[in-house]
Amino acid sequence: MAVYPADPKADYVYGRSKRWKTIVSASESETEKRYQEWASGRNIFTLVYSSLSFTNALLLWDFWDARKGMFENFSFVDQDPNVVSPVTFTMRFLMDELEKPLFDFGRYRLVMPMIEEV
Repeated sequence: MAVYPADPKADYVYGRSKRWKTIVSASESETEKRYQEWASGRNIFTLVYSSLSFTNALLLWDFWDARKGMFENFSFVDQDPNVVSPVTFTMRFLMDELEKPLFDFGRYRLVMPMIEEV
């Protein structure tokens, strides 16, 4: 399994959230039934790279392209600087479409959202 590049590091934004999958079914009598589709929540990481060199932007773009967007899983080591012992997750990207890196004064910007596979 491919490993998400440790470098470059994400810039000023590093987001981590958790997602559950609940199906809510409402009846005409105004009662709800809820079904838990996932047995556990999934971690979501959003890495924002605001000022990449062309080489680093191409490295991340090529990694996403080699995974065929959301198709192929990869290993991701949590880059949170507050974590004492890094944790490795099995992830996939959250998108099948990725805009070419945006160019701004010689630097490139990429947003890489990914979700944990369980």
